[in-house]
Amino acid sequence: MTREQAGTQNIEDNIGFLRKYAEKAGVSVNDIGTSEEELKTLLTEGYTFEAKKWLQMTREQAGTQNIEDNIFFLRKYAEKAGVSVNDIGTSEEELKTLFTEGYTSEAKKRLQMTREQAGTQNIEDNIFFFRKYAQKAGVSVNDIGTSEEELKTLLTEG
Repeated sequence: MTREQAGTQNIEDNIGFLRKYAEKAGVSVNDIGTSEEELKTLLTEGYTFEAKKWLQMTREQAGTQNIEDNIFFLRKYAEKAGVSVNDIGTSEEELKTLFTEGYTSEAKKRLQMTREQAGTQNIEDNIFFFRKYAQKAGVSVNDIGTSEEELKTLLTEG
């Protein structure tokens, strides 16, 4: 089962079970038709597959606040596989761009919500998250299409 599941997140668990059952049976992994080298290769393939999957999700979900978690897991699995981000088909530059675009997009969404809700409900949370996302993206309020003056006005209206 492990060979077919190489490239899945639970490969580590499957290999652990394989070792556990071999030990309980009093046999080595070689006795059951594999080797430590093959198990290491399967782990590397599994983690590389997971890193690539997280890269795909990161690209597909660019423009959302999940971007930070996606990049975290991408890096985690690449590190476990012993491969670089370049080895899985990306670069540090692309990851930085995706991160910045994700949080900039989230900040713009919060700004739009703030503008739409001004005068009708408490918008302090929207402005808090707007600022948080802009800061994470490394952009100014002006870069996102507003000003401190507009934010103050929106707060007074809200």
